[in-house]
Amino acid sequence: MTDPITEKRLDRIEDVIERLTNISADLNKMLAVQELRLTQQEKAVLNIENIVEHRREEYEKKIQTVYDDMSIEDNHIIEEIEKMRKEQKEQHKVLSDKMTALEKIMWMYLGGFSVIVFLISYGPKILEFLGK
Repeated sequence: MTDPITEKRLDRIEDVIERLTNISADLNKMLAVQELRLTQQEKAVLNIENIVEHRREEYEKKIQTVYDDMSIEDNHIIEEIEKMRKEQKEQHKVLSDKMTALEKIMWMYLGGFSVIVFLISYGPKILEFLGK
């Protein structure tokens, strides 16, 4: 026979072992849940990283497209400016030629007018000189 105190102690030890077993099982469950949550968070972080990387690549492509379009437009503007400069040079030459022609005509009229004024002023004296 066993002593009642020893039996009581054995019962208590069994209770403690049972409680520790339950606590251990609960801790294992909590650890499993926490591990599952960590795994899900890691997957979510990887997914977010992939999305961010994809968006970055899209952004870089769009920026490159904008730079390419700007370069094309710059070239187009430069071509238009060069075309306008050429047209302005041609117009300047045409106007310069017209001005030169007008100046020649003006000087011819001025010379002719001077001859007429000279002849009117000194005409009788010239005729008198030639007539003698």
